[in-house]
Amino acid sequence: MTSGPAPSSHYPLSGLRVIETAQGVAGPYCARLLGDAGADVVKIEGPNGDFARQEPPFVGATDFSAESALFAYLNRGKRSIVVDAGSAQDRAALRELLSTADVLIHDSLDLSGSYAGMTPEQLLQDFPQLVTVSITPFGESGPYANLLADDLVLAGMGGLLAVSPGFPDHVISENEPPLRANAHIAELIGGAFGAIGGLVALSARDVTGTGDYVEVSLHESVAALLGWNLAVTEYGGAAVGRYRAPARQAPNHYLPCADGWVALVAFIERHWNSLVELMGNPEWAARPEFATGPERGVNWDLLEPLLLDWLIEQPSQTFFEAAQARGIPSCPALSLSEAIASDQAVARDYLVSILPDGDLGRLPGDPFVIDGRRRKVGGAVPELGEHTPDILGEVGA
Repeated sequence: MTSGPAPSSHYPLSGLRVIETAQGVAGPYCARLLGDAGADVVKIEGPNGDFARQEPPFVGATDFSAESALFAYLNRGKRSIVVDAGSAQDRAALRELLSTADVLIHDSLDLSGSYAGMTPEQLLQDFPQLVTVSITPFGESGPYANLLADDLVLAGMGGLLAVSPGFPDHVISENEPPLRANAHIAELIGGAFGAIGGLVALSARDVTGTGDYVEVSLHESVAALLGWNLAVTEYGGAAVGRYRAPARQAPNHYLPCADGWVALVAFIERHWNSLVELMGNPEWAARPEFATGPERGVNWDLLEPLLLDWLIEQPSQTFFEAAQARGIPSCPALSLSEAIASDQAVARDYLVSILPDGDLGRLPGDPFVIDGRRRKVGGAVPELGEHTPDILGEVGA
């Protein structure tokens, strides 16, 4: 990778302005992705600020006076202004700001009651250049449109919990509870979909000259994650839920080793043969019940302890390097600290210091690498309203 930050002109959205009135995770993440691509993101906050400013984990302390790492991750590189939705003067200033904007991102169930104070139709009429991205729990139509939901509810109603645990794990009993997908997965995926929709609308604007209104449902975003399950249900005629049997082909599992766990995928014959060679060609590997991937899956109860007799003596890194050298798909199950210190993460310089306190302040950096360069994003978490005079001055408000 070429060292040094990329010039701003190298970023595809340089020169575009994004107005974000959303709070929490989904909308701010959508806006941050556009900002990472070069857009100037103006974050509109109320007098009390985005509630994500109060969300853990905190860096440097455990109270609300500390920096929220979540807020920093979602809002780095933005400019914050405070707008009071109850102030006619502030709402007029926002209209002036929208006249200079290319994208508006909001998460209000009732847009007419939000900062913008306009219906989708009014937005398109008054600001024909504007691409508006709406990100709400269930979209703006349908029987659930006005319902509230958090990430756990969205993961459940989107179907993700119904298939978790899933392949290559299997459900131990009928009464085993589903596993929660952590880390705001529904909201982050919805934010990514919002950014994609906004980019598509911007591309269309280059052709038509007019903006558009993009509607994202977090519920549908979660369902869209389950492409394999939806396809099997649609074309196979049977709903696919959580697995109540081991993998149909083996080995394709997480397995314990000398110092942790590894993922091993060797059900294809050439991978299996390479694994057998790596293990020293044990006699049991030639048994007819282990002759093919499906047969190894059916007889997994017999195969697993034989594999573990060898694997449990292998350090994870030693096994990983030997398996990769033979073309066997495998990897160690790394802890978070190990993943951060891995050769791959270090070489790509992806984790950057955004907050104080050294390593505690390192967060994922710019996901876009253009012409071999990654934009520097450190030290750009906005204080509440710190850019209000500058930005309102730019539009004469």
